[in-house]
Amino acid sequence: MIPPSFPIRILLVLFVFVVSCKKEEPPPPPKPTPVPTPKPEVKKPDTLRFDVVAMKGFSSLKELDDKLGPEKMFLLLKVNRLDRAHIRDNDTLIVPTFFDERITPFPATLEAAKEIHKLLVVSRRAQVFAAYDSGMLVRWGPTSTGKKKTPTPDGLYAANWKKDTAISTVDPSWILPWCVNIHNTDGISFHQFDLPGYPASHSCLRLLVEDARWIFDFVDIWRLTKDARQIRAHGTPVIIFDDYRYGGPFIRKQIIKNPAEHFVSTASLDSVLTIHKPEIINRQTERLRILQEDSSKVLAKPL
Repeated sequence: MIPPSFPIRILLVLFVFVVSCKKEEPPPPPKPTPVPTPKPEVKKPDTLRFDVVAMKGFSSLKELDDKLGPEKMFLLLKVNRLDRAHIRDNDTLIVPTFFDERITPFPATLEAAKEIHKLLVVSRRAQVFAAYDSGMLVRWGPTSTGKKKTPTPDGLYAANWKKDTAISTVDPSWILPWCVNIHNTDGISFHQFDLPGYPASHSCLRLLVEDARWIFDFVDIWRLTKDARQIRAHGTPVIIFDDYRYGGPFIRKQIIKNPAEHFVSTASLDSVLTIHKPEIINRQTERLRILQEDSSKVLAKPL
């Protein structure tokens, strides 16, 4: 005899089977997030070029001032190797196509100088200087080296003494602000003085006042024996190199014809460092030893 609940059980089993065999509908795919259309990249020119601007009186200078502003105007002076007082009427200035790091005439890093704590280099050809700290460029600027009759000699020098206001031994009327001597007997120094855009000094290295003040603070000077007759520790090394083409056009006019004249290559810097680096490292090591020796003597003194 079939129990009365049997048909109900059969129906329940069939219902469960049908439900378990039914395919589940997959969830709808998420809507894609709309991607904004990228703006076209505006690429800057990667080649430095120079435009020539004729100076026609005070109005031309004021137009440049208003257009560029103080920071770019300062860079413009550096590029032209001029101070403001030597922007002449009926003269021409060169204006770079852009004012960013690409205007810098020296390489930003100098692998060969990584072991040198502080280094100053001067290119007579390009009439510019650079300061490196452990191979990193920290400053550059224009200079006016010695004229043809009194050229600035090339070679390795060092910061000897410095004075915020010195008097020239050639002419007592010449006041030399922020003077850093690099050759004591010949009187060769960095200092602020006229920058006419070409070599014009008596072998010194003329600078804009802002750069002269900066170098004055940057360099370490020599340490002498008690009788001041011998150098115990040399100051910051200075390398002067390249040859200026006397008798040719001013450097800014050379740059108009060939913008590469504005720059100093890594290869040329590596070449002079190959010659002078061993001596620089020896002096640096000896200076560190002297400084440590002097420091230990001060600490050993009784209070």
